[in-house]
Amino acid sequence: MIKREPNMIADDKFDVEGDRFSTVEIPETAHQISTDSWFQAGVVLTSGVNSVFVLGYSGTIMVHLGWIGGVVGLVLATAISLYANMLVAKLHEFRGKRHIRYRDLAAEIYGRKAYYLTWALQYVNLFMINIGFLILGASSLKACYVLFVEEVTMKLPYFTAIAGFVCILFAISTPNLSSLRVWLACSTILSLIYIVVASVLAAKDGMNAPPRDYSIHGTTAGKIFSIIGASSNLMFAFNTGMVPEIQATMRQPAVENMLKALYFQFTIGVVPMYAITFIGYWAYGASASTYLLSNVSGPVWVKAAANISAFLQSVIALHIFASPAYEYMDTKFKITGGAFELKSLTFRIVARGGYLVISSTVSALLPFLGDFESLTGALSTFPLTFILASHMYLVANKSSLSSLQQSWLWLNVVFFSCISIAATVAAIRLIVVDSKKYHSPLSESKGISFDFRIGKKMVKGRQGERVRLYVRGTILGYKRSKSNQYPNTSLIQIEGVNTKEELAWYAGKRMAYIYKAKVKKNGSHYRCIWGKVTRPHGNSGVVRAKFKSNLPPKSMGDRVRVFMYPSNI
Repeated sequence: MIKREPNMIADDKFDVEGDRFSTVEIPETAHQISTDSWFQAGVVLTSGVNSVFVLGYSGTIMVHLGWIGGVVGLVLATAISLYANMLVAKLHEFRGKRHIRYRDLAAEIYGRKAYYLTWALQYVNLFMINIGFLILGASSLKACYVLFVEEVTMKLPYFTAIAGFVCILFAISTPNLSSLRVWLACSTILSLIYIVVASVLAAKDGMNAPPRDYSIHGTTAGKIFSIIGASSNLMFAFNTGMVPEIQATMRQPAVENMLKALYFQFTIGVVPMYAITFIGYWAYGASASTYLLSNVSGPVWVKAAANISAFLQSVIALHIFASPAYEYMDTKFKITGGAFELKSLTFRIVARGGYLVISSTVSALLPFLGDFESLTGALSTFPLTFILASHMYLVANKSSLSSLQQSWLWLNVVFFSCISIAATVAAIRLIVVDSKKYHSPLSESKGISFDFRIGKKMVKGRQGERVRLYVRGTILGYKRSKSNQYPNTSLIQIEGVNTKEELAWYAGKRMAYIYKAKVKKNGSHYRCIWGKVTRPHGNSGVVRAKFKSNLPPKSMGDRVRVFMYPSNI
């Protein structure tokens, strides 16, 4: 006879097919619970929605879905995600006791096997979200670096290592989720900085830009896979996969307070995310980047502040999503007592440091943010937030649900299971395609959003992608900007490209964008600091680059060669 302790699941439970499970020990947590208000939990949830990931939604969602699909998709994803999270929140006190972990709740309803399966799904979800934060943190550091350094020698993996090191320091100094109370205010301020800066600068660019291309590019098969992947990104955008863990920090009544926090998240909390997503896509169309701050133009110090804010917020947000893993390790090894006692501090250095070293290594090896968002949504967000939540609610409340309600929940289970499988296939395909073209010559890369036609050569690329161009052209003329930002402008006509599709080369203030270029004239080198694709034009792209003010081409009619190389070489 097994002795039943308060933290044990009784041995008389059955799964949905009637098989008996053995007991599952549910350990007490080493972290604080039942101390926070609903508003603090709402801020935590809102910080997740408006994390640095929002800088990529214009490129990872809207570019692949277009205006109609993107707007409808975001609204539907908001409503569906609120509904699914409410189902989980209402089960928090199932059978009269609080379930402070997602896997504890699954074990209470299903038994031992569900406990370990749910923990595996949740761990994959949080691990991949943390990879995304490390990629974005590294991207923001590099974007800030290139604002001030003309010759970029550091590649993205080096910035990933720096981001990982800072995250390790923060994880060591912040023992648990409740201790983030002060940092949540900082996170909110940081989020507002980069969201406001990116939105304002993008809106300014949009008002001054020529008509944009909002069409969805690619082959038929490529469009289908991209749409499926973007749909997965939609669900990823709104869901944390850790509702019970956040709910565990709340004071009683836990269910009522959690519902308030969810209403806050999915009303006021989503407004900034909606704003920056729509403004970014409106301003840049199909050329919107997966990191919006690489699109915008404006004062260097403003962009630097936004990038630093994005980096710091990614550090705080990563800690939120890594907290379940930290709690598991602290509880497993019984790390109690003072947060800065030698034993606790040493354990955090080893355990959390090791976890983040592994995460940083994976981030450096495969830095494809949009693809990892898709894969995370497919492998874990769909199963945890939609499939498992609907089925758990069905099993837990079967006797009190009408046949219509049961049919609705079963429809959710079946529908999202099919979507999860399709999204997994699409995400894996995208990762394979991007892996093949990563650091490869332009001629080997395929399937990017739109084409540049340079003479008889076809070059595929979009803003934010690394490309290599070699073209010849003739200087057409100059004009002087009314502002001091671009004191000299040279227009270069590329051979085989008509004058409406010319490439405009701007002289003046140093700006940092995606492409590094070099111009030759009569054996002399005119060094271009950076360039970017500003818009597609039919089958062509308009490329804008910034020259040092003392090195523009001198004479109209001069023949020039333009060399463009990836910014990371």
